[in-house]
Amino acid sequence: FDISILKVREGIFEVLSTNGDTHLGGDDMDRALADWLLAAVEARGGSRFAENIEFQERVRLEAEAAKRRLTEAPTTTVALPLPGGGEFRRELTRAEFEALIGGFVERTIGPCRNALEDAGLTAADLDEVVLVGGATRVPLVRRRVEEIFGRRPHSELNPDEVVALGAAIQAGILAGSVQNVLLLDITPLSLGLETAGGAVEKLIHRNSTIPASATQTFTTSVDGQTAFDLHVVQGERELAADNRSLARFHLRGIPPMPAGIPRLEVTFLIDANGILSV
Repeated sequence: FDISILKVREGIFEVLSTNGDTHLGGDDMDRALADWLLAAVEARGGSRFAENIEFQERVRLEAEAAKRRLTEAPTTTVALPLPGGGEFRRELTRAEFEALIGGFVERTIGPCRNALEDAGLTAADLDEVVLVGGATRVPLVRRRVEEIFGRRPHSELNPDEVVALGAAIQAGILAGSVQNVLLLDITPLSLGLETAGGAVEKLIHRNSTIPASATQTFTTSVDGQTAFDLHVVQGERELAADNRSLARFHLRGIPPMPAGIPRLEVTFLIDANGILSV
């Protein structure tokens, strides 16, 4: 799940903030419904099917199909052929499905509010809310979007194709075939170095427009130190161990001097493609 807030004017698409949850998506809805169906099969004496890998995959596919059918209809019938013969059938309502996925939808609210706060905006400041991705077809998702942002979401674009269309436009910009359009993107997470005690010194902060660069000078912490260990991390936590480790550099051969005398200049550079060089 991702949310980006953009300012669009005269062909310039400027990303003001971005947020999200990289461990949340439509697959979570499918898995919750599949687990519920498996439990229902077991409750009817089908416990011997629970460990059958092929049957589990069949249940997952049927769960995804039922999710899609419930987008248009208030009820649907789930039919699952059982290994060795027989069939499991059950009517599933949209209300039952929404009860299963409600927690996942609620997890999107925090990132939405954080993105607004980072952009310095309120929901009332937005002109459009554009839905992207197949899971945004789910009626519960659309209702919550309307409640959070106070407006009906823009859903005329095919949510399965809209990312590909944007990528095609960006490819045209890079190839020179699309003129008068400029994307000003940002880095979604802060980038920094681990310092003494395991703390993080952030050099480039999240929501910085890219390309971006930052330079900072570091020094030794003990007398006679002849090596530097540079640990590059990504994230917002105060301790390096709680962030994502990107790389480690081991610099050797520093002349032994009193602590605080050597100077190590570190430069972070993110190019227009979001590639970090240190």
